[in-house]
Amino acid sequence: MHEIAAFLRGFPPFEDADERALAAVVDATEIVFFPEGALLAEQGTPNDGAVHVVRTGFVELLADGRVVDVLGPGEIVGLPSLVSGLPPGVDARAAEDVLAYRVPEAQLLPLLEGRSGLRFLARTVRERTAPVRPDDLAETTDEPLHGLLRRVVEVAAATPVSDAVGRMHIDDASSCLVRFDDGVLGIVTDHDLRNRVLAAGLPTSAAIGDVATAPVLTIGSDRSADEAVMTLLAHGIRHLPVVDADGAVVGVVEDVDLLAAQSRTPVRVRRAVARASSVGELVQAAQGIRPAVLGALEAGHPAPMVATTLSTLQEAVAAKAVELHLRSRGVPPAPFVWAVTGSVARREAVLSSDLDTLLAWEGDDADAEVRRWMRSLAADVLATLGACGLAHDVNGVRADDPRFSRSVDAWREALAGWAADPWSDQADIYLAAVGDARPVWGHAVWGAVAPAVAAAHARASVRTALHRVATSHHPPTGFIRDLVIESSGEHAGSVDLKRGGLLPVASLGRYLAALLPGRPLATSDRLRSAVHRGLIAADDAHDLADALDHIQALRLAHQAAEVAAGLDPDDHVRPDELSTLQRRSLRDAFRIVARVQRALPSPVARP
Repeated sequence: MHEIAAFLRGFPPFEDADERALAAVVDATEIVFFPEGALLAEQGTPNDGAVHVVRTGFVELLADGRVVDVLGPGEIVGLPSLVSGLPPGVDARAAEDVLAYRVPEAQLLPLLEGRSGLRFLARTVRERTAPVRPDDLAETTDEPLHGLLRRVVEVAAATPVSDAVGRMHIDDASSCLVRFDDGVLGIVTDHDLRNRVLAAGLPTSAAIGDVATAPVLTIGSDRSADEAVMTLLAHGIRHLPVVDADGAVVGVVEDVDLLAAQSRTPVRVRRAVARASSVGELVQAAQGIRPAVLGALEAGHPAPMVATTLSTLQEAVAAKAVELHLRSRGVPPAPFVWAVTGSVARREAVLSSDLDTLLAWEGDDADAEVRRWMRSLAADVLATLGACGLAHDVNGVRADDPRFSRSVDAWREALAGWAADPWSDQADIYLAAVGDARPVWGHAVWGAVAPAVAAAHARASVRTALHRVATSHHPPTGFIRDLVIESSGEHAGSVDLKRGGLLPVASLGRYLAALLPGRPLATSDRLRSAVHRGLIAADDAHDLADALDHIQALRLAHQAAEVAAGLDPDDHVRPDELSTLQRRSLRDAFRIVARVQRALPSPVARP
């Protein structure tokens, strides 16, 4: 075997290439040498139509001069730029003398098609996200540490372990600073107590200094959260004492707090929502949702993480809106539950997603006064959510619509009726909406509805209906110039990523959930559970999850570009918006969905 082929065969995406495709790569590959300090790629400079596979040496990725990652032998330099069609967002610099294989785009693209190629691309997006630029850190982690400090527990080295643990318990601390007689400062953590005391059989009467790590690493209180994170990562520790200019300990920061600070924009929005004491404050807080999501996209966070962030923020706003309106209205006439459903409940929302809502209350559905009160509340809450920028379809699933706001008993009765004849009067749509519901207020009341949902899904007729729906949303698999397009209508010349990709996958997940105990909501959780229960092959589930991630990433990128251009976000992507690789990957994603649809298990009755 050719030496280049033998080397490439050990790394993705070359490992799964057939002999002819790999031979084409080898024939087109150039061997290139880069001396230490030379640039393999320059930030903002267009890609030259090729990637470099590191053969020997290491390549540093730098964002405005700051090293954010290091690539070694077998790793590909320039792949994100090739995938996106955009100039590199970082510099790639030889950390030492580097020997690399330059592989042209024309020979690499065929290796990124099909199931293995799509999986490799999905993994690349998830694991090799774009770094945060220093300018972004002003909105994320570049803040003084004082806002993240935990209280300090400090004891003398001679203090018995039992007394030190008592102090930690009182102050709810997961670490304890230990002062030795010579002034040296050490630290003992929960982890140390488990491993150095309990596991080692050390008596609790022993001196705490015997199990301390000393001297402890510290950081100045004038340093940023970002610097603290890098210190933790560099030294493999989880607790970091913070000292002032005189060396006095002023607090301790922990990894969990610092990692939260790395997502500070969404966390800040969530905190502002929680603290809102009026509708006006809630509306103001909610204005931060879209910038937080766009910032996460710009920073390169994976699509599933961005969609989950957006969904959870919208859920928080919905719950807060209910709370605020209850404050002004007083005690409700009956306990009730407010639930979200659809993409938000599945944690798969994008910028164009509507917020679908349901309402259920205890008591007699025929009580006109209670019914009027509940639907009036729903109308007010939905108006507030609209002011917060959370769109809802006027003809969709809304808590002020009699179809989706009922007493618990009426919901049970309706579910039984729909289950008996799931094809009558859009019953399959109602069953899907209730099956995806996630309560955000009044969770206990939903406990009275959930068994009726499970009973409906246990009916063979309902499973048959969900199976038909899951296999009737056909993704486009016929292409013109590698991309299917709509031939007519308002969006002629584009592909609908929601109708063609997300809807079929969500319908597959919803059907599988009907066969599962526990009723998981997120499509990814439904797929994992289905594999565990033997309902779907592991490879099919993994491929489907990768396809979903890829489609969601394209949706979010497209919608972010539309927002930047001052347009309302939608799901209709034109071919000229996508690179050749993106078009081929989208085609592969659609074909994976179609293949899994054909292999979907029949709607047999299950417990």
